[in-house]
Amino acid sequence: MEKKFADDCIFCQIVLGKAPGTKVWESDAYLAIENKFPEAPIDILVMPKFHIEKSESRKSPELFWQEFMKAVWEVAALKGYDKTGYVLVNNGAGYNHLEHEHCHIMSGMPKPN
Repeated sequence: MEKKFADDCIFCQIVLGKAPGTKVWESDAYLAIENKFPEAPIDILVMPKFHIEKSESRKSPELFWQEFMKAVWEVAALKGYDKTGYVLVNNGAGYNHLEHEHCHIMSGMPKPN
């Protein structure tokens, strides 16, 4: 998969250090940051460190999703959410504000009954 960046993408700008973002975790291929506009008390965004649009990720090899979800689960475990509870959200088809593929790890809200 080609590693590219988009000049008009805020996530690419954060990855490149050209825009601010509060890092929670980082690997060679993925970055996790605090969401500036959280939808839950805890809202961490996990993203690839290259620009891949949501429409492209659906066509991506299975390996992309395997590695991406390993990163998401690693962040959840690092923060202890695997013990306290979390929700994963992957928006698409108009529900997302940004096309750069990412996943929300949300926690800190009341657990459903």
